[in-house]
Amino acid sequence: MQNRAKFLLLGAAFAGLGHAASMAAQVNEVAVLPAAEDARIADLARDFFAGMAKNGIEAAMRAKFAGSDEVVSAANLENYRLIDAQCGRLSDVELIERKDFGSRAARRSYVSSHGTCLLKWDFTFQRTEKTWSFVGFSFKTLDGNNW
Repeated sequence: MQNRAKFLLLGAAFAGLGHAASMAAQVNEVAVLPAAEDARIADLARDFFAGMAKNGIEAAMRAKFAGSDEVVSAANLENYRLIDAQCGRLSDVELIERKDFGSRAARRSYVSSHGTCLLKWDFTFQRTEKTWSFVGFSFKTLDGNNW
């Protein structure tokens, strides 16, 4: 009886795969974002890093993520001040990784060079209607051989 139940479950799982495969034919495939869309994402990142170069990490975070209580919390703002104090001002930024998730989401990774350290930034962007915006980020310092 137990083997029959397992067999029925497997049969149902395979039947579901057939349905999913038929639905997949209706999905639009986007291999690479058009250049204009990629340029809009690049502009968002460029504005963020320009603010950082001019006024430091704390000011850039306040300007870009003013509506996010978590990003601009007192504890996080203190961390941004410490990074500014320990690493120094931004001097250069390089795009190191690009990943598109269809035509509505993208992730970009950058390395920023400061006076005494490197930071790796991972930004996630989303497109709603005709506008791209930041939806998440993380950053970390180079720790030995790991990012």
